[in-house]
Amino acid sequence: MREDSTIWSYQIFVNGKRERGSTGQRNKREAEAFVRRKLSEYSVGLSSPDSDKATVKELMEDILLRNKNDGNRSLADDESRWRNHLQPFFGHLRSVQVSSELIDRYINHRKSQVTRSERPPKNATINREMSLLKAAFFCGTEQTPPKVRFVPHFNMLEENNVRRGFLQDSQYLRLSRECAVEGMWLVGLFETAYAYGWREDELLTLRVVQLDLLAKIIDLGETKNGDQRMITMTEHVFEVLVRCASGKKPGDFVFTRDDGRLVKDFRDAWWNACIRAGPRQVSASRVRANR
Repeated sequence: MREDSTIWSYQIFVNGKRERGSTGQRNKREAEAFVRRKLSEYSVGLSSPDSDKATVKELMEDILLRNKNDGNRSLADDESRWRNHLQPFFGHLRSVQVSSELIDRYINHRKSQVTRSERPPKNATINREMSLLKAAFFCGTEQTPPKVRFVPHFNMLEENNVRRGFLQDSQYLRLSRECAVEGMWLVGLFETAYAYGWREDELLTLRVVQLDLLAKIIDLGETKNGDQRMITMTEHVFEVLVRCASGKKPGDFVFTRDDGRLVKDFRDAWWNACIRAGPRQVSASRVRANR
């Protein structure tokens, strides 16, 4: 306490830096309690002398470095999201300037843009950008010392991931027969996609080494969260994949054309199979055929 004042002042050191100020208390015990509360806030990262100075760019560099060290397979996509979309909007700001209102303005800004297909980006695309920014803020709270005092609320958009187009048993059988006309490779793509609902890129990049034919397991590798994706084959999928993988080396692709060529685009073959199967099958399968 200063001689000319009845209010207790304080002096503490946080992260090697001195901080001085007034407790606003005349009672010594209350002033000591004030200092204990302040030190407690610093210890759990609720406040820090430097926490208001961190920029969004700095936070993003930290999370990208962490993802790189973790071997995250989406690193290239994350770098693209930051460079092309998030950085122009948030890159010049300090973390404390990012509010929920500003995040909503960013979402509105993105939805007003158009892609190469002259359509606004999908909600799922914007959500991936928001998830990256949110992860950067949480990464900042975990730094020592913390670079972020609080994480703003992120309003995520609703995603419509419903698959459209369901096949009746009779339609499925006709399509399966017509796929066989094109080749066993298309039968394999159709049967595997029908059984598991995988994306096109997951099917076309599947390699023989990922098939454990003895255990009837398909190993899809690790997810982004580090979980192992192990799929048990149905009896029918097993029979088809055995034929597709027959005579191939571990590093070869499972689905190749009858002459051994890599399958890069199967839309024509799939569409022809749908046409031969009948109009109802074409209607039911149009979403897949036009991918």
